[in-house]
Amino acid sequence: MRLLALVLVPLFCAGAAFAQVEPGCEQQSGKANKEFVDNYNAAKASLEARDWAAAIGGAALARPHVLNGRQEEALIHIEVAAYHDAGNEAAMAERIAAYLALPCTPAAIRKNYQSVLDKARATAPAPQ
Repeated sequence: MRLLALVLVPLFCAGAAFAQVEPGCEQQSGKANKEFVDNYNAAKASLEARDWAAAIGGAALARPHVLNGRQEEALIHIEVAAYHDAGNEAAMAERIAAYLALPCTPAAIRKNYQSVLDKARATAPAPQ
């Protein structure tokens, strides 16, 4: 259930958020190349099949073919969900931090992910 919240809340917020383009981010949309689409679709299908390793691998295969920030965001959403459900909170937090570092992320999704990151950091074991 938490996976659904992690993935669906950003996607529901994205509708309104993507309609409002931040200044300087107008070129963040456009067509994707076939290599990106094929690997993204494979990663998404693996995520839906609860095959976390394949979802993460598919996202890694798609990453060299990213043409804009929106495509990078889509890959990070897959990775965050997969790492979360695989129980790898540290990797999940790392991918959320990478998402938050992107310059053209919608404010609503940024706020949601910042909250998730804060909770993950608060519950992380102390370094030894």
